[in-house]
Amino acid sequence: MLKVSSSCSYCLAAANLRLSAAGHGGSATPEHSRKLIEKAERAARSLMVRISPPVLYDMGLVAALQWLSEEMQRDYGLAVSVSEHGQRVPLDETVRSVVFRCVRELLVNVAKHAKVKKAELSVSRADGRLSVSVRDAGVGFDPAQVAQVKGQRFGLISVRERIGFVDGTFAIDSVRSDGTVATLSVPLSDSRAGSGKRDRAPA
Repeated sequence: MLKVSSSCSYCLAAANLRLSAAGHGGSATPEHSRKLIEKAERAARSLMVRISPPVLYDMGLVAALQWLSEEMQRDYGLAVSVSEHGQRVPLDETVRSVVFRCVRELLVNVAKHAKVKKAELSVSRADGRLSVSVRDAGVGFDPAQVAQVKGQRFGLISVRERIGFVDGTFAIDSVRSDGTVATLSVPLSDSRAGSGKRDRAPA
C-alpha cells in the first residue's frame, strides 16, 4: 500500500513541477504532464481497491477476506486460510470497512515480521458480536515492549483506534517464539452508537 501511495505522490509532484516549468518557458510538454497525472490516478485507484475492494460492499466481509487472502499470497507469499462460524447477518457498512482494513493491517504485519509463510483467519459470530482472529505460528513478540517503540507501535495503535471508532475491541496474545493471535471484536447490533447506513451485504 505504501508503495502505491508513494508512486501516486511522486507522479503528482513531478507533473506539478513540469507544469510549472512549462508556465515559465521550460521544456516540459502538456502531454508528458498528462501521462504523469494519469499514472498517479491509476496508482490512486489501485490503492483504493486494496483498502476498500468492491467485493466488500457487494458480497460482504467474508468474501472480501477471501479476496484479501489471495492478495496476501500474491503480494507477500503468505498463505492465509479463512474459516467462519455462525450464521451470516447484515453488517453495518462502516463496521465492515473498518474490520477489513484492520485485518489487512494485521496480515501485512504477519507477512513482514512474523517470519512465517502461513496465517489463519477465523470469523465467528456469537452473543451479538462479530470476532475476527488473525493467528500465526511465527516469532512472536512482547506486546508491552513493542508498544514502547514508536516505529513498531504505530500499526497496532492504528488498529486499536480504528476498531474503537466502531465500538469494537482489539486484543493481542503473543509469546516470543510461540506465535501471535490478534482478535478484533465488534457489535452486530443495529443499536451501535454512531452507526452508519446498513445494506444487505453480510458479515
